[in-house]
Amino acid sequence: MRALFPYLSRMPALPEVIGPIARRAKKTNWLPKGLRQSVGEACARHLALPAYVRRFSTSAGGVQFTLGSRPRVSLVGYAYYQGLEEFEPNTIALFAALAKTARTVVDVGANIGIFSLVAAGVRPQSRILAFEPQPMVAMSLARNVAFSEASNVEVFPAALGSAIGYAALYTTVSDVLSSMDRARVPDAIKLIVPATTLDEIANEKNVVDVDLVKIDAEGWELQVLEGAASTLERDRPTVLFEALADSPAAAITALFSGLDYDIWVIAEGRIERVDLCSAAGKANERNFVAIPKERSDQVLELPVDW
Repeated sequence: MRALFPYLSRMPALPEVIGPIARRAKKTNWLPKGLRQSVGEACARHLALPAYVRRFSTSAGGVQFTLGSRPRVSLVGYAYYQGLEEFEPNTIALFAALAKTARTVVDVGANIGIFSLVAAGVRPQSRILAFEPQPMVAMSLARNVAFSEASNVEVFPAALGSAIGYAALYTTVSDVLSSMDRARVPDAIKLIVPATTLDEIANEKNVVDVDLVKIDAEGWELQVLEGAASTLERDRPTVLFEALADSPAAAITALFSGLDYDIWVIAEGRIERVDLCSAAGKANERNFVAIPKERSDQVLELPVDW
């Protein structure tokens, strides 16, 4: 069935026919979970949302919010057909727990805004800065923030890194993957996008009391951290970040070690202290959290289910 979707998806009215069925099937138990998952993945990858869908409600991290269907962005389709229950559940759960007490949250690689909207939902009085350099995705992010009435989220259509100016962003037509690293994106389209540093934004926009930072920059995490050195040293935020097998784990470890941080891997309902150089990229070990030593007890004392 999944193999037929690339061909079936060329039928003009298919989203209107299959879309409602697939979405309803996801919410019921009359199909095996594996089959529901396969149908949802196929729909998210190959089908637009039904034309009558302008916005829809979904939830993550215990927070309900609204997503807009236009422009067509892959993760929005995933949320519609699959739901977000299985989208990085452990990382979102930990992020939501930390965001409940965060005064300022920085979301780097915000995509369509899932983490930003979770933060806005658990603490409406916080200040949230969301950075997304891919233009079409940034447009979706801004619409989702507006639809969800998340007035404490500020959207920045720019890349964060270690330098100010402009940078090359490599992306795909389907927006499935974007990275500043050309090697990570096969068949890429090159875009030139605005680039800045977190330290520069903090100075320009009077950003203070940064308690929580999330970075998902597809291999650009080290550059983001380098451009945030002063903010990290001043505010000592907890940092959630992704590290894949080819990430510069040694350099990231050295940077955090110099700031007196420990690195932990995010597991189900818990975190475990790890050596990033040996853990990065292993199965189920791609999302990590760097915690200032003086904040370790605060994070470890969170409820076991976050």
